[in-house]
Amino acid sequence: ARRGIKLVVVDVGEPKERVDAWFAAHPPPAGTRVVLDGNAEASHRWGQRRYPTTFVLGGGTIRHINRGFGPGYARRLDDWVAAELARAR
Repeated sequence: ARRGIKLVVVDVGEPKERVDAWFAAHPPPAGTRVVLDGNAEASHRWGQRRYPTTFVLGGGTIRHINRGFGPGYARRLDDWVAAELARAR
């Protein structure tokens, strides 16, 4: 099996029509899975407390959580993903 990145976007609390319209205007990368979490049950179970919250998983385990978006976010995300890809090899 090919190892790589899987992007899952979880939208919390918005109607499907609104989410579909937004992604029609702002297409995500190919292969992205968009799921709806209408009552925020899954998001809260995973530890989401602020928007956006980014989870990086490796081997089925949450390895990193980033709450919010600010300076250094892109660099942290790049580093975490690179570390998980290296670990998967």
